[in-house]
Amino acid sequence: AYGMVLTQSFNGAGDTATVTNSGTIIATAREKYADAYGATVSVAGDATFTNAAGGVIDVNGGYARGALVISAGGNTAVGNAGNINVYGGKYGAGMVSSAQNGLATASNSGDITITGGFNQSYGILAQGLNGTTVSNSGDIVVDTALASLSFGINATSGLGDVTVDNSGTIYATYTGGYSGTAFGILGVSTNGNVAIDNSGEIVTYVGGQSVGVFGVSSYGDVSVDNSGSITAYSGSSAAVGVFARADNGMASVDNSGSVLAYSNSGVAYG
Repeated sequence: AYGMVLTQSFNGAGDTATVTNSGTIIATAREKYADAYGATVSVAGDATFTNAAGGVIDVNGGYARGALVISAGGNTAVGNAGNINVYGGKYGAGMVSSAQNGLATASNSGDITITGGFNQSYGILAQGLNGTTVSNSGDIVVDTALASLSFGINATSGLGDVTVDNSGTIYATYTGGYSGTAFGILGVSTNGNVAIDNSGEIVTYVGGQSVGVFGVSSYGDVSVDNSGSITAYSGSSAAVGVFARADNGMASVDNSGSVLAYSNSGVAYG
């Protein structure tokens, strides 16, 4: 099921697309393994999708995505100032920004709610080969009774820097018992730097591994700055408030806010 689709053949990097929604998009696929997309933009060049203030996207399917933007040779940008609601029976993602050979950006100042997702659930998923930037000043809720892996924000890059800024609220929870893994913010780069700044609120609450902020780079530096609130709760595994790892660079953490890590029957690291 597709609510809105704009696609062009990948014949040249000059193909670009800009799409804005200020109305209502509903996509429902009843078969439990079927795909459902609210808005899809797929081109060879730069691709942009904006769900403006007042815009509503509701998606229900086996593999469900609220807004999916893909570019084979350009940059991608996804923005939300409205409401995105996704129920994924197997997989759910609110916004996906994927630049296979460019820069990926995603920004949210509205509301993103993800439920379901037996395998994986994402509030924002951003992947840019040459760099990735994500900002959230709104509300992201990934609240599932099924997902084995939940992310508020997942931002990755192969060659470039990853930058994530949160001044809003992020909740990544799993209510299905003593299992599941949740990350409030995950930032990963192979060859670039990772910088994560939180001045808002992040809560992860799961039965399994629970991580508020995780930044890692193989060949760059990693910095995490927290002036807000981070809470990581685990029922039976490790609870980690902030984790910064630079395999071949410098890792730093600056905290002037609050970090709480609690595990009912495992280890806890602030």
